[in-house]
Amino acid sequence: MVNAAYLSKFFWAGEKLSLETQADNAITGNLAGNGDRIMIEERLAQIPEHVADFGAAFDAPRPTCELTLRAIAT
Repeated sequence: MVNAAYLSKFFWAGEKLSLETQADNAITGNLAGNGDRIMIEERLAQIPEHVADFGAAFDAPRPTCELTLRAIAT
C-alpha cells in the first residue's frame, strides 16, 4: 500500500473514494470481514491497551468504529 494516501479511488472498479470507506467495506462487507460495528467496538473496548491507545491518539473515552477506520486509513 505504498502511497495509498495519494490515490483517489479504491477497489477494482474505483467505487470507494477514501481509505476510510474502503476499510469500512473490507471490515463490514459480506465477502471479507462480515463484521458488526457494535461487536467491533465492544471487542476493542475490552482490551485495556486499545482503550488507552485510542484515548491517547484521539482523546476518546473508548474505541469507536469511526475512529478505527481513521486509524486504519492513517
